[in-house]
Amino acid sequence: MKQPLFRAWDTENLQMVRAIDLSHFRFHEDGRWSYYRGDTEVIDANSGILMQSTGLKDRNGKDIYSEDIVKDDSFRSYVVDWYDNGWALREVNGGYYSGHRHFKDVTYMEVIGNVYETPERLKS
Repeated sequence: MKQPLFRAWDTENLQMVRAIDLSHFRFHEDGRWSYYRGDTEVIDANSGILMQSTGLKDRNGKDIYSEDIVKDDSFRSYVVDWYDNGWALREVNGGYYSGHRHFKDVTYMEVIGNVYETPERLKS
């Protein structure tokens, strides 16, 4: 089984730390997590938002993560989310969310950004 990949939004430096695997994390007894480069703590649960890869790729072969913004063939926008024990899409209508639907086939989807780096795409 392939080890899941993660990325983290650094809320202090406003930048994404990309494609990191579990070997770079330390998980604490109280539920907190920290991400390390070597022996240096880079981000922790207080300054970062952790996002997991769905294990799926969009129509261009790009990994899809939670909090990604995707568009379908009809140009509808969705945010990828974990919902009711599975990956789901929250439809975005003028910046507002309108329900969830689960998905498995993403060959018709394209990642166009994420809610942290490109929030303006939620309004399209």
